[in-house]
Order: sequence, then C-alpha cells, then structure tokens
Amino acid sequence: MKKREYGKAGELLWGTIAETAKAFHLQYYRMPIDSHNDIRKFLDSLYSIYKKKELREWKRSADNLHVNFYESYLDEPTFMEEYTNGVKLLAFLSGLLRKTRKETKSRHLT
Repeated sequence: MKKREYGKAGELLWGTIAETAKAFHLQYYRMPIDSHNDIRKFLDSLYSIYKKKELREWKRSADNLHVNFYESYLDEPTFMEEYTNGVKLLAFLSGLLRKTRKETKSRHLT
C-alpha cells in the first residue's frame, strides 16, 4: 500500500481472505475447500447463514480486488473503498475462525 502497488495489495488481501475462509470451512465442516470457485460459493453461503447484508458487498469487493490484480481497472478511490470492504470481510471471517477454534477446543477439554 505504501508503494501504491494497489493491484498487489488487493491480491494479497484476497489471498488472506481466501486462506482464512478455507481454514474456517475446514475447522467448522471438517472438509477442505480448494478451488477458487468453491471459496467464492462458500463466501456467498455466509450471507444465508448469518443474514448479514454487508457480506454480499464485502465479498463482491474481495472479488473485485482479485480481478484488479490482473486487469488494473480500479481507480485509487474505488480501490480504497473495495480494500476497506475486504478488510471488513477478513475481520468477520477471522472472528468466526477464532470462535470456532474456541468452541472446538472447549469440546475436546470436556
């Protein structure tokens, strides 16, 4: 971000979102997801599960960041908005992952 390499910054955020989603899916469902399409479908499914309307926008932003790495079509203000939404999605996923880890740990201790 400091170097204004927005395409790379967005792709790194997308990768972190994807890996966090994969970790949560594995922890919660005990099944890995590996393909880009499966990650996108899983992220779409979170809206149905959690009824959090922002999830659709955050996921769309994450997709745009990923595409922007290859296409470089986002201007700086739009990129910053999409990046902010991607960070929100990552925070949401990280919270789910932490919660699931605590629950799993608690079940193993009892």
